[in-house]
Amino acid sequence: MKWLMACFVLLLGAASCAATPEGQQGAYALRESISAVIQRAYDLMQNEQYQDAVSVLTTLLESGGLTPYERATVLELRANSFVNLDDYEPAINDLADAYALDALPPKRQGMLAKYIEDLKKPQENIQLAPIVRIPPKAPQDCWEKNDDYPEPGQDLFSAVIFDVTPDGTVDNIRVTETNDSCFADAVIEAVSKWRYQPRVVDGEPIAGPGQKVVVTLSV
Repeated sequence: MKWLMACFVLLLGAASCAATPEGQQGAYALRESISAVIQRAYDLMQNEQYQDAVSVLTTLLESGGLTPYERATVLELRANSFVNLDDYEPAINDLADAYALDALPPKRQGMLAKYIEDLKKPQENIQLAPIVRIPPKAPQDCWEKNDDYPEPGQDLFSAVIFDVTPDGTVDNIRVTETNDSCFADAVIEAVSKWRYQPRVVDGEPIAGPGQKVVVTLSV
């Protein structure tokens, strides 16, 4: 589970302690019925069933009748599920909605603001999935010119790092490790033609720096 879950480990512990009988809720307390649903969603997340957790929490939000504190708490938890699904725009929206309610304790309100800011930043550890991936060609011409044919059955590899632009193209490709310079050139040429679905934040696509890929070829 991703970094945001640390917040919810604390949140769920506090929520369980704060659960109160129906009709007796305080400003920062969850009713027993709401706490039970939240716990069920949390258990799903612990089992990495994030989409199921989103469904449970969405149903709870749509049911109505939540106090501002309960709604903000559910939005926080659903945002974490979205983060673990690499779906950042709805995560940011949920956190922003929870923050706008101004129903959480001051420390948690401050944490929400920080999480929103962090999620809006381009992050190198967020690896995107290519929607167009062209394999490299065996660089026969290069090998012939350099008289440097690889051994039969040898696995060639090149590790590259690059940036994805807001329009989904690849830029700034660098080889970080390889066992064949000719193959590395072929990998750079192939990766330059890959296309990605960029992250979207506040309705706008953003760059995805620091994408890392290892490309292999058996000869």
